[in-house]
Amino acid sequence: MIDLKKTPRSFLVLKKLPLQKMKFDKNLERAKSLLGQWSDKWIEYSQLKALIYAIPPRVVESITDEAAILQSAGSSMADGDEQARLIRELSGSPQELEFFKKLQFDVQKVSAHYQTQESLLLATYRQTIAAVEAFCEKYVISNRADSNSKDDARQREVIILQTSIVRLFSALIQLENYAHLNYEGIGKALKKHDKITGRKCKMRYMASINAQSWTQFPILIQMLRSTEEAYKLLASFQQQQQQQQQQ
Repeated sequence: MIDLKKTPRSFLVLKKLPLQKMKFDKNLERAKSLLGQWSDKWIEYSQLKALIYAIPPRVVESITDEAAILQSAGSSMADGDEQARLIRELSGSPQELEFFKKLQFDVQKVSAHYQTQESLLLATYRQTIAAVEAFCEKYVISNRADSNSKDDARQREVIILQTSIVRLFSALIQLENYAHLNYEGIGKALKKHDKITGRKCKMRYMASINAQSWTQFPILIQMLRSTEEAYKLLASFQQQQQQQQQQ
C-alpha cells in the first residue's frame, strides 16, 4: 500500500486559487467564477451582510430567559433541533433571527455539496490508487520486467497514471479551497454581525459547526497526501528508468 505519511504538497502549484488582495466578497465572487460549476453552492455573503445591516441598532440584550427567546424567535424551527435551539438563543430580534436562519441554510447547503463532491472524489481516488498499486506490483515491487513490454510502453503507462493523478489532485485542491473559503466567509459574516450588534455570537456559532466533516475534512486530507505520495512514487520509477537507459 502507498504510505500515507505527511508530505508537503509541493509537486504542483495548485494549493490556492489565484485570489487578489481585495475585500472578501469580491474574492468570493472571483472564486465562484473560477469554479463556475458550483456557482449556486456557496454561501451568499452579500445577502448575509444585507441581513446584518437590517438588524436594529439596539439588539434586545435583555432577552436571556429561554421562554422569552422562543417567543421572540417564533415557532418556525423544530424544538428538538439542537442547531435551531442555538439559533433561537443567539437571536435577540426578529431581524437577527432571519440572519441566523439564512446563515444556517447556507451552512447546510455547503455541507451537503461538500459531502457529495467528496464521495465522488473518493470513488475516483480509490480507482486511481488501485491502478498505481497494480503498476507498482507489476514493475516496482516484484522488480521484474516483462520481456514483451518495451520501456516506452511502461513510460506511456506512467504518463497516463500521472495525468490521472494530476487531474484528481487538482479536483481535491478545488474542494479544499471551496471548504476554506466558505468557512472563512461564515466567520467574517459573524464577525461583522458581532461588530454591528455589539453581541458576541461568533465563537459559539463557529464551535457548533467545527465538528462537521467539511470544516475539518480528514478524508480529503488523507486523499491529498496519498495522491501526492503516488505521484512521487511514479516520478521516482520514471527517473530510475531514465538512468538505466543512459547506462
